[in-house]
Amino acid sequence: MTVVPIQDDPDSSVQLDDIADALDRQIDLMWALIAGLQTIQSEHPDPYTKSAPVLADAILDGLSAIRRDMDKL
Repeated sequence: MTVVPIQDDPDSSVQLDDIADALDRQIDLMWALIAGLQTIQSEHPDPYTKSAPVLADAILDGLSAIRRDMDKL
């Protein structure tokens, strides 16, 4: 079995453009989640939910890093 980059595999149904689009959708959803979490936190301050926006921001940073490095694949 030979491992090849996704764009070099003609039989692959998944292309880099599809992956990039999926990552873009996930990044948009994370922005929406962060906005919702910040709204909830500002309206109903709760010490137990303070870390939720921080966690969502870390996930957003990871998704953005993957998206930024897509050209290296």
